[in-house]
Amino acid sequence: MNKAVLLVIFGLSGMAALIYEITWIRPLSVVFGTTMYAVSTIIASFILGLALGSWLAGKFSDKMKNPLRYFAFFQIGIGAYGVFLLPMFSLLPDWYLAIYHLTFPNQPIFMAFQVLMAMSLITIPATMMGTTLPLMMRIYSLRFENIGRDVGKLDASNSIGAVVGTLAAGFLMIPVIGIQNTIIITAIINVGMGCAILSVKRYVHYSYLILIIVSIVAFFYLYPGYNIDNLSYGVYAYHDEILYSQPTKELFKLQKILFYEESMYASVLVAWWPDDNYRLVINGKTQCSTIPHVKEGLVNFASIPFELYEYNYGKPANSLNVGLGCGMTSKWLSERTNTTTVEIDPVVTETTKFFVDKIDHELVIDDARNWLLRNSKKFDIIATEPFDPYVNNGGMYTLEYFRLLSEHLNENGLVSQWVPNFELTQEDFTILYNTFHEVFPHIYVYRMENGDDAQWVMIGSKKPLLVKDNDLFLFDNEELKIESSVLNTDDKPVLEFAVARNIYD
Repeated sequence: MNKAVLLVIFGLSGMAALIYEITWIRPLSVVFGTTMYAVSTIIASFILGLALGSWLAGKFSDKMKNPLRYFAFFQIGIGAYGVFLLPMFSLLPDWYLAIYHLTFPNQPIFMAFQVLMAMSLITIPATMMGTTLPLMMRIYSLRFENIGRDVGKLDASNSIGAVVGTLAAGFLMIPVIGIQNTIIITAIINVGMGCAILSVKRYVHYSYLILIIVSIVAFFYLYPGYNIDNLSYGVYAYHDEILYSQPTKELFKLQKILFYEESMYASVLVAWWPDDNYRLVINGKTQCSTIPHVKEGLVNFASIPFELYEYNYGKPANSLNVGLGCGMTSKWLSERTNTTTVEIDPVVTETTKFFVDKIDHELVIDDARNWLLRNSKKFDIIATEPFDPYVNNGGMYTLEYFRLLSEHLNENGLVSQWVPNFELTQEDFTILYNTFHEVFPHIYVYRMENGDDAQWVMIGSKKPLLVKDNDLFLFDNEELKIESSVLNTDDKPVLEFAVARNIYD
């Protein structure tokens, strides 16, 4: 076969491999979580398969009479397995819960089982992908003195394909056609390459080739996809509720999905529950809802700094809200100040219609840290409620981020920082508090909701403030004498790792 054609084939193979890696991470993350541990497990399983396949093919390729035929069959196998995994993803939540129930409270054993579960799904197709380089080297490089140059050409072709696959999956295919269709199209590329090679080189009789094609088409058409309902809520975050709470189990079964879209950042879902509330779910984790106490908390997140500023300095003129969510915080602020909202995911902006009326604010679609670095605008109030600390979200709980917020405050400006107590140990809170206090010398801590200590709000100020009577107020930095600790920084994001472990407990 022509060498240029072989380079194109190998480039397409690399493109397909990276598309699979990116698309498989999304449904697996909804089950295992979006923690550093979970994502590392998934990627390690993939790399292990590549290494194993490369080792096996390297050991046996010299003994193969027609390595291109094996390459073709492996491509067909990769495509078929890619589609085979779709309904397997739907079974993962039940497997996860069963293993959690079996191993609790031994977290190391549970994590070991997680690794085995990820490997059992991903390592098999990744092993087939790993065979491609040794096999293609055997096909492409026919003379010993040209091995170095030929390896360079193959690596270049495969790397270009990998880059194209990464860009295509993240920025085009997943946002436009979704994960399931992306996997199916990629599987068609693999199977198409394999069948084309078998046909051109006549490695199999045409009757057998037709049988293979018909079988693959029927398999693609009849085999079920993954069930969004099963993957709509991350069992990594709700394992206790789903396992042990019968009412919660029933509500999960009766929910109605009103909106579902897969963006380049996350799987975004809006569901109606039989207790007559709407929930915004991102990557399996409920971010906000119309439950009365949740709405109260989201309003308090804005009203607490507003009233504190007003009591000390008069009415604030402008505000910044980092993270749109359900839009309730931005809505409240926009009715009282000139409000800017920064939201990274454009799909999230499509969901606010389920929770609030039109918001009169300046909506910026961008990463908050990058936007702050590029802009010099200053605010009287900055409300920041990013994803949970265990999510790798670009450092939204770090010293560097808090300093960036401080630089964008007016002289009397206040920062309202979300504190998810339900995920923090006392040591974790100490780290977060000290990191925040390193930037803001005066801190005022409030409950986010009446009678509930699950979530707090830390108000950061450069100046001391007079505190108005408020049932939500807890303490300030003068009342709380806290021990020293390490700080949470971009270089050492200790909270991300610590809180990820807390999720299990």
